Amino acid sequence: SDYGIPPDPEGGHPHGVSIDLQRQHLEGRGEIVTGPDWLQRLELHHSFSRYQHGEFEASGDLGMEFGVLTHNSGTLAHLDRMGPFENGAIGLWYEYRNYAAAGLNFTPPDESTPVRCSRTRSGNMGLGRLMRLGALTPAALSRARSATRAGSAASRRVTLLVCLPVCPTITVLVRP
Repeated sequence: SDYGIPPDPEGGHPHGVSIDLQRQHLEGRGEIVTGPDWLQRLELHHSFSRYQHGEFEASGDLGMEFGVLTHNSGTLAHLDRMGPFENGAIGLWYEYRNYAAAGLNFTPPDESTPVRCSRTRSGNMGLGRLMRLGALTPAALSRARSATRAGSAASRRVTLLVCLPVCPTITVLVRP
């Protein structure tokens, strides 16, 4: 792609700036549905992205340039009849990110590799337990019970995200 910034004699670019950018993205997903009895299915995902951005002055000189290279990988195992993981899923997500800049850009290069583990479980925790965990306050419960319509919908589903020290991610579905 090739585009630019119009001239601005008062703001610093009297003759405008030409911007050249390129992006490549590749993504793959797969699912394994056969395996042991305790495994319902296994989802796999990987994506690669490369983004390059350059800004050139009217003279042709490089004003600023940066690039980002990213790899994301993830797996999610949907489980059945496996102790505390019954009717739930466990997952692992990984990212590699490399950022570099040049020209009149003073942002330092950065390389990071975050990793996340997650566990989700479907089931009925009960409102009392959600309140004890601090995920639901009496005021929020009162508002939810008194609401009968959300726009044109006559019913509603509420999804709460509860973070506990023992488990990084728990998703709870509350049905009124």
